[in-house]
Amino acid sequence: NKKNKKSGGNVDIMIAPEGPSSSGGGGAGCTLKVSPIPEGSIPQAVAIHFEDFGKLLKVQVFGRSEKNQTAYALVTFDRKVDADKAAGTLTKKYLFPQIRGRKTQVSRVASPGDDDDDEEEE
Repeated sequence: NKKNKKSGGNVDIMIAPEGPSSSGGGGAGCTLKVSPIPEGSIPQAVAIHFEDFGKLLKVQVFGRSEKNQTAYALVTFDRKVDADKAAGTLTKKYLFPQIRGRKTQVSRVASPGDDDDDEEEE
């Protein structure tokens, strides 16, 4: 059960959960920012790089704007441990050959209630 939503220049795919996660380590999920991605990417093209690491809850794609110089995606995993494993494996790799010479950065997005002490801004 996948629902596609379009809003403005942004596209996202909602991946319906198959029930509550009983394996712990995640709660409301953990979101990664993936940048840069090719302009005009669809969520499924981004998701394919991440689905082997764990259950995805949502993939959102954002095009370039005045605020963002490159297109990027937000990938939300069911469990933080899976998101961290994906980020550690995929960051600084050439995930998108269309973007020549630019390695993809994959980093965790701080979420409200995230009690980790690795936030970059104060």
